[in-house]
Amino acid sequence: MLIFKALKRDIEFRKKCMITLGILIFIRIFCSIPTLGVNAEYFKTILQENTSLGFLNTLTGNGLSSLSVMALSITPYITASIMIQLLGICFPKIHEMQYSSMKDDRDKIEKATIILGFFLAFTEAIAMSAVFGKQGLLIKYTWYWVLIVALIWTAGASIASVLGKYITDNYIGNGISLILAMNIFSSYLSDSKSIYITLIEGKSDTGKILFGLGIFLFFLLLFALTVLLQESEKDISVIYSQKTGNGKNLTHDDVIPLKLCPGSVVPVIFTSTIMTMPVLFVTLTNKHENEFLKYLDTSYWFTSTTPKYTAGALIYVGLVFFFTFYYTDITMNPVEIADNLRKSAGIIPGIRPGKETTEFLKKERKYILAIGAFCLAFIALLPFVINGILGTSSSSLSFLGTSIIITVGVVHETMTILNSMTMNEKYIEKSEKEGLFRA
Repeated sequence: MLIFKALKRDIEFRKKCMITLGILIFIRIFCSIPTLGVNAEYFKTILQENTSLGFLNTLTGNGLSSLSVMALSITPYITASIMIQLLGICFPKIHEMQYSSMKDDRDKIEKATIILGFFLAFTEAIAMSAVFGKQGLLIKYTWYWVLIVALIWTAGASIASVLGKYITDNYIGNGISLILAMNIFSSYLSDSKSIYITLIEGKSDTGKILFGLGIFLFFLLLFALTVLLQESEKDISVIYSQKTGNGKNLTHDDVIPLKLCPGSVVPVIFTSTIMTMPVLFVTLTNKHENEFLKYLDTSYWFTSTTPKYTAGALIYVGLVFFFTFYYTDITMNPVEIADNLRKSAGIIPGIRPGKETTEFLKKERKYILAIGAFCLAFIALLPFVINGILGTSSSSLSFLGTSIIITVGVVHETMTILNSMTMNEKYIEKSEKEGLFRA
């Protein structure tokens, strides 16, 4: 592969890869450091009782269940990102900065997200250490131990967010996404063990083989569908015309790619986080039997005994659609594309320039996004359906649908960045094989 050849030749590229990997390993080491003064086993019971919080634990790389110094990890940053995105709907100035092509505006949004994430981290940490501390989380429940633990968790979340931003600005890939994917990857081993205990253990040897093979094929199919979802796009043909000095018209063809899933992992991350936050809040108030909580608790979905709570899945689907369309509105503006086509003498065959082009792009985008959002929701919800059919409550099985979407999306995004960075290697290889001036 060109990437491995570039690692051998390009010292700067190799340095960026090594530092990125080193930072990710550093964060994982922090995830294994226990927090002083806490009962490390406390949260495991709560997570077993409420499978919806299992996703939050996955995002932290099991930092929440082990109550490490990275118990919150990048979850406050993700929550802050959601809040900033939603503020863009209410305040035109923020919306304008999100659309802006100027780096200064984007940097301001990023700084605001990190600062808001810091305050959210401190608020969550204080709430958890104060409320759960009184119930047995803290070994010694005193005001200074509440503050010390809260500051440790806030520092851990802030370090993760700042290092993620540092990777994005200076090294390879989207740092926050890489940290998130790494946390999920680190949970796969424990999730696999949980799936084995829940679905396979206790069966006959033949049953173990058949069940194991079935689960493997199921996850392989999910991976394949997710890769297809990330890769698929619809190309809209564009013809550009240009007059030469002697009055002749020269034309060339191009395309506008409409990706099936332009938001990649963003809609699923935002949706899952929003669904989890109320559950965490209700858990903090110690009202585990709250009726509303059951609509958000995935263990109640698609079951014959509690069918009414499956309505919570409709909320999930609605949020996936909302964030898919909203994120695409920020990254792909049909009015702007139509205006750029008009200025560069480009037309879509059979469509008039200007308003008609804008309406055509909006219609095509709406159609393709609806399919993409449906596919995202389908992959994310399929494990919940299987849980309901089998009558199990494995949070590991449930959240592997969402986890697969996130990991495949991040890997796809990172590989695209790596391939663009190693394009020079392609030309070096071509010149060595064929000579520099050969076609």
